[in-house]
Amino acid sequence: MSLESKGKFKDRQPKLSASQRWYLLALHAGGEHTQAELAKLFSASRTPIYRELRRAGIESANRMRASRCDA
Repeated sequence: MSLESKGKFKDRQPKLSASQRWYLLALHAGGEHTQAELAKLFSASRTPIYRELRRAGIESANRMRASRCDA
């Protein structure tokens, strides 16, 4: 019997709450903060920041630069 079936592992809690996600997207849309600055502001690593922006349909600047270089 696996640990998961015994209920030992549960879904991971989101790093950002719904209100934090909304605020993150608003700050990012303002264009005054880098993604690294947003990560510090929310006491998170850059990964959850990138993930939330991707979920909202926003490409990161690094991905846009990489796609331009490939063309």
